[in-house]
Amino acid sequence: MKSVNKILKDIYFFFPVQLFLETFRRNHMLVLFWLLLFLFITKGAGYRYGVYTLFLEPEYLEHINFLSFLILGFTTGIFIMTYHISSYITNAYQFPVIATLSKPFLRFSLNNFIIPVGFIITYLIFSIRYQHDYLLLSFSDILINILSFLTGIVIFYMLTFAYFRIMNHSMENIISLSKGKLGQWKLTKPLQRILQKDLLWKAAKAPVHNIGNAKVGLYFFTPFHIRRAPMRITLQPARAQQILNRNRSFAVVFAFLILFSLTIIGLYINKPFFAIPAAASLMLMFGMALLVYDLFYVFFKEYALWIFLALLILVFYIINSGIIVHREGQAYGLIYNTSQSNKSLSLAPDPGQAQKDYRNTLAILDRWKEKVKKSGERLPRLVIINHCGGGLKAALWSYYSVAFADSLMHHRLLPHVELLTGASGGMFGAAYLRELYLRKQQGYAGADSLTARFQDLSRDMLNPIVLHLALKDWFITFQTFEYNHQIYRRDRGWALEHKFNKNTGYILNKPLSAYRKPEEEALIPLMFLTPTTINDGRQLLISPIHTSYMCDRPVLKETPSMIEFLRAYQFLGADQLRFTTALRLNASYPFITPVATLPGKPPLNITDAGLRDNFGYLASLRFLYVFRDWINQNTSGVVFISIGIDKKNEIISTNPNDVLAPFENLYEDFFNFQRLNGQVMIHPIRSMFDVDFDIVNLNLDERDNRISLSWHLTTREKELIKTSIFTPGNQASLKRLQELFK
Repeated sequence: MKSVNKILKDIYFFFPVQLFLETFRRNHMLVLFWLLLFLFITKGAGYRYGVYTLFLEPEYLEHINFLSFLILGFTTGIFIMTYHISSYITNAYQFPVIATLSKPFLRFSLNNFIIPVGFIITYLIFSIRYQHDYLLLSFSDILINILSFLTGIVIFYMLTFAYFRIMNHSMENIISLSKGKLGQWKLTKPLQRILQKDLLWKAAKAPVHNIGNAKVGLYFFTPFHIRRAPMRITLQPARAQQILNRNRSFAVVFAFLILFSLTIIGLYINKPFFAIPAAASLMLMFGMALLVYDLFYVFFKEYALWIFLALLILVFYIINSGIIVHREGQAYGLIYNTSQSNKSLSLAPDPGQAQKDYRNTLAILDRWKEKVKKSGERLPRLVIINHCGGGLKAALWSYYSVAFADSLMHHRLLPHVELLTGASGGMFGAAYLRELYLRKQQGYAGADSLTARFQDLSRDMLNPIVLHLALKDWFITFQTFEYNHQIYRRDRGWALEHKFNKNTGYILNKPLSAYRKPEEEALIPLMFLTPTTINDGRQLLISPIHTSYMCDRPVLKETPSMIEFLRAYQFLGADQLRFTTALRLNASYPFITPVATLPGKPPLNITDAGLRDNFGYLASLRFLYVFRDWINQNTSGVVFISIGIDKKNEIISTNPNDVLAPFENLYEDFFNFQRLNGQVMIHPIRSMFDVDFDIVNLNLDERDNRISLSWHLTTREKELIKTSIFTPGNQASLKRLQELFK
């Protein structure tokens, strides 16, 4: 029995165990950062945004390979070393026995391994499974990536140990605790007083000998050698703490190195070489935050956490409020920096102008009818496609499902489409398909195989967004770029547009007005982008043609009022709005892209269209209502296509203890309400038509395999999107479309 008690005591007082317990007792900030990292890689936090993919699938120079894993491993080593430094500053004073050892910081770090090693093991397990199941990599590729990650950590540790070997005798010259040359500088005297006060506080709080609940029994002297610590300490408390504090200078050097790295990466983030994996930048940011917290600890001790959090909230408020610098997003192409940007906006529709716009759109419909009639149809069917929002998965599904259907129908579907509506990512896919369709008619090479462009659209867009979020949007905010002779700030919105343009060959990098003539000539369908105004919840209707008839006083209660962008901002460069900016405004998802503030009075704050209508029903049904007479007289029917997502219908939780179910499902329920409301609105509109009114659903299958709501998708998720077209429901819908267009 005594031997068992001795073993248990040896385990409890084993230095690594004591440091592990001490972290949870006192270092809540360290626990918070480690908890976030564990949750990120295990999909416990940020799953909806695809944060886990940044760690498990790091991308560098648009490739996921040994180099990207090497960089992530190196920055992981930096964060682990930051953790050791932070633990040393806050915990080492409670273990004065380590002051009697050679190289106390190295001995401390060696024994402070439980959490870092636990994280590395967890990462390796999830990374291997992820690369095998989702990236579909071979065993050799997985092994190379894992070894590269571990090599990155080892390289950093080797550099760190080399630094200690070279600089060990000169560290005290950086921040001297004794009176030397540095002490003669007036600027360092307050710092010296603070550090001296910190030393005396720790000496008073620290145990005199290696006894009590926080004593050290066994410890790792080297990775393969365990020793027993002495019980009595011959050093005076003040002297012991002075020895321990010598290594604090390493924290200062380390902080400057991280700050320098963040600055360089932030300044040159647009250069491919400096665009490190987003997860690596998060590691650096977390490391910097820990070192800043350590500074607060030196000043405020046990109150440091609350003061740090309070100041952090205050700093974020000041940054985002625009008190120091303007933080709101911008609409590229609009005029911000002249007296015109303060003009009052005309937000109310003009009845006379509405009639003129109505007649102009009737002329477009007539041209569309004549164009389709050339294929032999006397009265063509008019097709309207509504696209569900949902990040990159919605973009790919919107693109692929319609392109597949058009190909299956021998390219008879797209000529019949006259209106595209929707939200968020769905409209990215719709816009890309529409542009390729236009280029095909104009004879551009490579535009005829629409389904072959799937791979271009599917490339990652999340990495540059998170890089900007981690580095530029709070740290380096002064970089700008020029578009159409106007200067704009580079932020997450710019990063999203830039990467989207790069992925798609810059074919959508044009002003909104570039689509006016193709739409008026009925070469391509009309496209209504309807982002939401936070000011009053109205939709901002963005289109290259005038559409004030959509903003008239609503007749149906379900139909919202809208603001016509083209007329409201006609003196502020509405025609020159970059088209990808219009897509981005329509997809301004919280935390991913910043809310944009448009010029003029009142300044409108614009966010995701999905906040008001995630399916595009409001705009498409309003359009059908306005042109119902023309449609009844000039078409053989309406085909109302809905591009959506099919999920499990688990409305009622079967678990009686699942009290959080209503809150967990609130996000999905919000869009379910919109979908159900849209379906209810369709019926009264449908009854207004004498011609056929067919509703066709093409749904992405997520009943068994959920796909992340992110701007990054795995290889497996991309394949799931492609195979969704073969579900029984979608096959029935495709068959119905073929029957309608025989």
